[in-house]
Amino acid sequence: MMSNPPPLLFLNVSKSAALGLWIRTPGRSPLEKGSFYALCLPVPVAKVALSKRYLIYIKKSPCPGHVPMVLKRIVALPGDRIDLSPAGLRIDGSERIPGTHVRSTDSKGRPLAHMAYGSRTLGSGELFLLGENLHLSWDSRYYGPVPESAIRFAVRPLFVWR
Repeated sequence: MMSNPPPLLFLNVSKSAALGLWIRTPGRSPLEKGSFYALCLPVPVAKVALSKRYLIYIKKSPCPGHVPMVLKRIVALPGDRIDLSPAGLRIDGSERIPGTHVRSTDSKGRPLAHMAYGSRTLGSGELFLLGENLHLSWDSRYYGPVPESAIRFAVRPLFVWR
């Protein structure tokens, strides 16, 4: 159990999801493809995010690594096959998801590491995440799958603008 209860509303100022107010939705299971969730990035990923200033340091963050929770969409669940190439992402042999090409540099022109290219089936407890604004989002294309335990709760947009 978390020592601090999660907030009901979130003001998202990140460019990887719509700007505005998001609301926590009841329940956590089952996780659904296509739905947005608030999650804590794994500590190694959080450290990279802090070092590149993709996320800000928050002393009293509910997440390990002192970063804020992020909002991402689940696009693949355990047992799904992901295929990543420079041209983009396919899931279970589907058509390439538009806009998922992998960038070589971030918005400041710095080299941008990415997950290894190729095919991989997600293992038990692994999730693959994408942001909403794919051309700006730092997501699983770059840091790889995350553990299901990173998910804190589902969210939906309440009052947002794109």
